Parts: sequence; structure tokens; C-alpha cells
Amino acid sequence: MSNVALTAWKSHDPSRPQLPYDLLYQIVELVDFETVKSYSLVNRDCRDASSSRLWRSFTINVGYQFTKGNYKLGSEFLRCMTKFILTTPRRENIQDLRVRLHAPIGLLEGEDLMIIQGIEYLLEGIHRLRNLHSLELHALVHQHDFAYALRGMTFSTQLERFATNLHSLHIQSFDELFSTMRSIKSIQWMANSLISKPDRLIAPLKNPLPNLTKLVTWSPPYTALMCGSPVTHLTVHDIRAGEPQEMLRHIRQSTRDLTHLEVGIDANYPPSPTMALCSSLVEHIPSLRYLKISLRSFSTYDYREEGFESIRILGSRLPLLEEFVWLGGRESWQGQLFEMMEWESFSALRRAMLSWETHYGQHKTKYFIKESGKAMLTEVLRHEYV
Repeated sequence: MSNVALTAWKSHDPSRPQLPYDLLYQIVELVDFETVKSYSLVNRDCRDASSSRLWRSFTINVGYQFTKGNYKLGSEFLRCMTKFILTTPRRENIQDLRVRLHAPIGLLEGEDLMIIQGIEYLLEGIHRLRNLHSLELHALVHQHDFAYALRGMTFSTQLERFATNLHSLHIQSFDELFSTMRSIKSIQWMANSLISKPDRLIAPLKNPLPNLTKLVTWSPPYTALMCGSPVTHLTVHDIRAGEPQEMLRHIRQSTRDLTHLEVGIDANYPPSPTMALCSSLVEHIPSLRYLKISLRSFSTYDYREEGFESIRILGSRLPLLEEFVWLGGRESWQGQLFEMMEWESFSALRRAMLSWETHYGQHKTKYFIKESGKAMLTEVLRHEYV
């Protein structure tokens, strides 16, 4: 038993004064999660004080390792977890819910009615979570059924983050999907490796999300969701040829200036990918304060040497840039990075990180900071911009 839990246990002795409730709750917020679990086993007071922390995050994971391909077992497990949410008073403490449907459900393979009923029952349980702040739906099966059941679904008015990997081909109407998520501040659209077809063209929302400030997506078509919303943080993991122009149109339709941009360049991009990216996208966003570029190259032709030259182009285009992160560079760029940090046109630049892979497959990283106008190496990247 931890020292904190032991102290609480001793305080329950009638011969000792009990800890005040406000102190019990403060202890719960300060200690690590394993200590909270031990703390909750001491007595009823400690269990009540721990409930808000223990049940803050909840995961429903229907996985093949558990079901072994048994459709009925998957359905029963999903139903039991949903029933638990519907019946336990502790559901009021759930703020972060993750649903991972990675194994089929239904009485028999192809029992579509049972699948829909199971998913709708789950969504009814989610609807009851009045204090839900974050919802993540990750499905490797029944994606079409999930998307169908989400139509017209209402959520907690406190919901701030929505994450999913549903393919755009399964979403009949994005306006309908987000019609009841008006409080959303962050959207994360994760990669979908199940469907080889590209994402369909996504139109901007007719009723933009008024509080959306952060958008993380695997592919550029989803950047249409930022149009008309105050998005300041944008991450796109997989950019291909021809897509930066589409992204730029969407960025310009945000109601606030973009300050934080993270982009990953796909290996299928044409030669000189960073120069193409910078000339078609990055240099047109002068409001950037944070820039991260990740280059994934599997080509035998090593075109990463031209990467830093593309950044030179931006010397007079990013006057507010405070932090620059480059993944997939070259060791020889260290001297160039020192020089760039001391340019007058990059007067706001304070921190930088350069990472590369050696011929032996090892990853190397260098951190740079600027103090009193001079760049220097450091072991950590201090005061990271958020």
C-alpha cells in the first residue's frame, strides 16, 4: 500500500481524526493513477473521493484477441459495457470515452439488424454521458453501420473533442454529423487503412463550427471542415502532389489566422517535395509561429538535400515564426540551421529541431535555441510553443 493510501487508512481509525473531504479530493488530483487505485480501496470516503479520477477516462475495446472471431461474444461484450454506462452512477464522472470496435459483432456473420441494434444501443449510452468532453470512435469493422447510426445523434453540450477513423465515403452528410456538435473545439480524423479508395471531395460545412480551433487529419480533403471556423492549429499527415493548393484555399477561409502547422510529405510526392510544398503552401501563411515538416522518403533517389534550400525561400515570408521542426533532414544541415536562426528576417525564431536517419538506420536529433541573437546547441528544446 502506498504512503498516501496508508495515511488515509490510518485516518479512518476512530481514534484518529478523519481527513477533511477537500483534502481527500486534492490528494486524488495530485498523485499518480496507480496510487489512486490503491487509495480507492481504503474505505468508502476514499472510494468516493477517487471516483472522479478513476472514471474520468473509459475505454470500450471489442478486439479479436478477446472475441477470437466469435460474433455473439463481441455483441454481448458491447451490450454489457453499454449497459454498465447506462446504469452506473459513476457515468457522471466520464469525460473521455474511447470506443474501439476491432472485431465483428452480431449473432451470426452478416446479421445486419443485430449489428445496427448493438451500435445504436452503444450510442444511446454515449448520449447519456452528460459530462463527456472527448469522444473517440475507432472502427476496423462495421464502419458503414457506425456512420449510419451517427446520423442525427446528439451528444453532451460539453463535448470538445471528436476523433474517428471513419472513411469519408461512409459519411452521407458532414453537416448532419456535426449538427449537434456545436461545442467542438478539436477534430481528429485518423487514418483508415481498410479502404484503398481515396477520400471523396468534402464540401465546407454550411453551418461552420463556431468553436473549432484545432484540426488534425490524415489526408487534405478533411481540411474543408475548417472553413468558416476559427482554426489556428492544423496538422495534415499525408500530403500528395496537387493537394497543397486545395489546403491553402481552406486555410484562407478560416476566420482566424493559422499559427500552428504540421505537415507530412508522402513518399509519392514528386522530386524536390519541400520546395514544392513551401512555394505552394507554407510561404503563403505569414502568420505561422510554429512549423513542423516531416519527410518520409523511401525512394532510392535521396532528394532530401534540397530540403533546407526550400526553407531559405521562406526567409522573408515567415516573420513571426518562433519554432521550426524538421524531421527527415540531413546531418550536413546543422551549419545552415545555425545560419538561418541568426538571419534578421527570422528575428522571431527562438527554437529549432533537426532530425535525420543515418546510413545505419539510427535516428539522430539536434536541438537549437537562440539567445541574445546567437544560435546554440542544447540537450532539450526549452519552452516549447503550444
